[in-house]
Amino acid sequence: MKIPACRVLGILLICWFVARALGDESPATTQPATLPAKTGAFEITFSQRSPLSEYSKLLERTGASKDELGPDYNLADEPFAAYVPPDYDGKTPFGIVVQSFQDGSPDIYEPCRPVLDEHHLIMIATKRDHLPFGANTGVCLDAVYNLRKSYNIDPSRVYLLGLSKYIEPVGLSTGDVFTGGIYVWWCDYYRGIPNNPPLVKYKPSPAMLRLANVHMQVLGFNDDGQTWFHNAIAGAMTNDGFDNVVVAPVGHDDILTPAWFEKMLKLVESVKPPRPTTTTPPNEPAQLLRLAQAYIDGGLPDRARDKLNLLIQKYPNDPAAAKARELLGQLNSQ
Repeated sequence: MKIPACRVLGILLICWFVARALGDESPATTQPATLPAKTGAFEITFSQRSPLSEYSKLLERTGASKDELGPDYNLADEPFAAYVPPDYDGKTPFGIVVQSFQDGSPDIYEPCRPVLDEHHLIMIATKRDHLPFGANTGVCLDAVYNLRKSYNIDPSRVYLLGLSKYIEPVGLSTGDVFTGGIYVWWCDYYRGIPNNPPLVKYKPSPAMLRLANVHMQVLGFNDDGQTWFHNAIAGAMTNDGFDNVVVAPVGHDDILTPAWFEKMLKLVESVKPPRPTTTTPPNEPAQLLRLAQAYIDGGLPDRARDKLNLLIQKYPNDPAAAKARELLGQLNSQ
């Protein structure tokens, strides 16, 4: 028997309303292609991993063995805390700070949120600690990948912030995504320095190191009097070809205070490497001047003097040299 078309339509509408009514009881759906662009503080879990976090690709980029990398992970089991400044409207691209505190609180501290607002930065933090190296690297890449689906992101302002020995290997293995790193306290990774063997045996691929070494690397060491150790790490990185490294001592009680947080952000944002697509060579005098100013702002006058003297020596007639002489005179008069 043929059912009238109007009756078929009625049945379909009833089914649709029933499905809507039961929506809260139905199984969880997969992550949508586009997530809502929420603002404020919230928690979120993603299900879609970045193509860059596939296990074999993590092995390749980090130079680690499977034992060193650890087991693969399920992103749906890795929750995040997030904060998006309230004035985000999608018209202006914002930067990202990915926080991974393997030995500390996963919270995005409320007193630091006005700093994020001022700098137009979205912050996302891993909530699980002591992740294996591979999982920690992967979820940091996944965080950026998923935020880019929902937010207008400036690719030149994607930063990594982490605590203790676990974070520097992640930063130096992900220079194709992160454009700067802030590593707080211990950072001896694969190098080894006098009286200290390397922390780990693996080393990022040469391609990854080349990408990372043009970005600013801020070493926020605990200010415990071990200046020789801090300088040895910075020297080892310089020997590895890192052009922009700054040692920024931090007191144990200062970490994640708004003043400290803003200082670290200003340092990591002080160097903007040229985009890979550009054919214009970087303006080295201007870059040296910016780096010197960053050292001054960070309370590191000796490092500033080194950059200013180098600028004056290499480019005595460049307009930046006149400003360098002015800054050098101010530093020497203090």
